[in-house]
Amino acid sequence: MNKTLYKEVIDSKGIKQKHLAKILGISEQALIQKVNGIRSFKAEEIRIFKEELNLSTDLAWEIFLSDAS
Repeated sequence: MNKTLYKEVIDSKGIKQKHLAKILGISEQALIQKVNGIRSFKAEEIRIFKEELNLSTDLAWEIFLSDAS
C-alpha cells in the first residue's frame, strides 16, 4: 500500500480516518491496522473507498497495490 498517496488523497478530499472507517463499515482501529499493513483490505472495502472518494481505477490500484510507503 502506498500510505503517502493514501494520505494525500483523503486529505485532499477532506475526509478524516474516523469517517472513512464508518463509510467502510469497520472500526477506526481496523482501518489503521489495514493502512499499516497489519491487516489486509478486502476487495469490497477497496471498491467502496474508490467509489466514495470518486477515484479512478488507476489511482485506486496505485494506492492499494503499490509497495511504496
